[in-house]
Amino acid sequence: MNQIEIYLKTNTNYEMNGDMLLTPISCHYKKSEYLVTLEHPIDDIGRWKYIDYENVISVEGDGKKKLYRIFNVVKSLYSITAYARPLFFDLIDNVLLDIRPTLKNGEEALNIILEGTGFTGHSNISTINTSYYVRKNIVEAILGDDENSFLNRWGGEVLLDNFDIYINDKIGSDNGVRIEFGYNLNEIEEDINIEEVATRIIPTGYNGIMLDGSTPWVDSPLIKKYTKPKMRVINFDDVKVKESETDEDGFNTIEEARQELIKRCNKLYEEGIDKPSVNYKIDMINLANTTAYKDYIKLVTVNEGDTVTCYIPGLDIDVKARVIDYEKDLITGEYISLELGNVQDNFFNNQADLQNRVNSILNSNGTVKSDMLNGTINALNTKFKAQRDVAQPQQVRAMLFEDRVEGSPTFGCMCIGTMGFEIADSFKPGTEEWDFRTFGTGMGFVADCIVAGTLRAIVLESMDGSCRIDLGDGIVNITKGIIKGLGMEINLDRGYISTSATIANETFEVRLSNGAIRSNHSLSLDSKDRMSIESTGNWLYLLCQQGKDSTKWSNILMTKDNVNITADGGGSGKVSINGSNGVEINGREITSILTNLEIQAMQSEGII
Repeated sequence: MNQIEIYLKTNTNYEMNGDMLLTPISCHYKKSEYLVTLEHPIDDIGRWKYIDYENVISVEGDGKKKLYRIFNVVKSLYSITAYARPLFFDLIDNVLLDIRPTLKNGEEALNIILEGTGFTGHSNISTINTSYYVRKNIVEAILGDDENSFLNRWGGEVLLDNFDIYINDKIGSDNGVRIEFGYNLNEIEEDINIEEVATRIIPTGYNGIMLDGSTPWVDSPLIKKYTKPKMRVINFDDVKVKESETDEDGFNTIEEARQELIKRCNKLYEEGIDKPSVNYKIDMINLANTTAYKDYIKLVTVNEGDTVTCYIPGLDIDVKARVIDYEKDLITGEYISLELGNVQDNFFNNQADLQNRVNSILNSNGTVKSDMLNGTINALNTKFKAQRDVAQPQQVRAMLFEDRVEGSPTFGCMCIGTMGFEIADSFKPGTEEWDFRTFGTGMGFVADCIVAGTLRAIVLESMDGSCRIDLGDGIVNITKGIIKGLGMEINLDRGYISTSATIANETFEVRLSNGAIRSNHSLSLDSKDRMSIESTGNWLYLLCQQGKDSTKWSNILMTKDNVNITADGGGSGKVSINGSNGVEINGREITSILTNLEIQAMQSEGII
């Protein structure tokens, strides 16, 4: 059993015994939340009275103390509950006014940040970098998601140990613990994902360098463990061939570059790109009550960040997984739950931004927000690429954002570079190469396809200037071009509207131009109900002419006083008026009058 003491906030001599020995009902530590939850009875001795804000809980186990600062206390009738976090989070109250670690390795930069705080930084990160912190609290400066944070500049994984802060390239160790997880165990949740596995890599280098031959790929030793090869195109843009003898970077020959591509692929296989991602959530308390517990007893010896080898029977593959989260009983020292995974982003790489206030990492009840301190943040699959324009040998710098997992809700790609924006939502047929469409260039948004709700513009003009639409002043003014539709044309350059149809391989056209309707063959005015032809002038004139200059014509001239019908230029043409029910003028039937006239003429024949 571990001894749990408490120090008053005024007592900082942690080498000595605490001010009171506690006898808690429970005391648990959740690593992903960096949270201690301690429940203590309201005892007659009065131990519970020491449980107060800013006092320090000490848990001693394996001969070493772990210290946690109380930040929230909840009292009930029979017990008191305290919430505490590692002392590191005291540094939220320390603001860096202007600190600039310049050209420093990890440990040097960390101790510049921690100078004067009583905390000591430790790091094995040899990367030389520079950063600056202006009006940033120290927790934010180290763990925040700002581009200048320590984790973003130097990288690494974090281990908090009282006044010692370790940020190494990797924490934990591989002590050879190997587990074969059985089936039908309710106490173990197994999640195996092969979605991002690659067993056949097609490597490409700078300027499209590829392996020679008809099989330009490198196969994994595990390729036959899966039903079919899992092909992936991976770009290694720093692998290139020198273009001139003065170039400092690059290989001397393309053969050397190709050997490097093969080497890079094999390194990826060594790192496990050909193995599935795994996640095991283990209920250690319930598991301890099963006969299978003996198979997993080694798990009680692993620590934060340690590596465990997990055997997957279905694939006959060993996969490395790490301790990415746990909950521990601080009284007994035993795990309550344990989580193993091989996704490194789960492990403290990505921290939420912490503001200059304590409540930035606290919920309203004072508990630590787990998603603010630890969790998985899906990494942007972002690559900086060097491309070459097809038409011109001009190098192009670009940044690529992509999700290559087909079926994913975020599947697609966007490329931003000096040549503009390109977007894609599919691969070229039969390849895993993006089928890009242009979105915009330095000339403006020159897009293959624009999908918009409301498009606001004043002038729309074609690329060559042949068509121009001006929407100013609430008027659609089309100054150039031709508007075409099915069998219809509006010619703005020549000033006419025409419609046409093809019948028996002969095209008929009707054209409205210069105030007149013209047809090269026939003209049809068709109305479903009524048709009205009106003239507000003194006359309406209908002319039918055999040819443009022909003397043979017929017309109808209607004035306000007369209607004149003329046939064949007024010569011998015939005027016919036909009606199936007769012809009437002013209500009198003309045919009857003409018949009477004929009879009268016959009767008077020979009479002088």
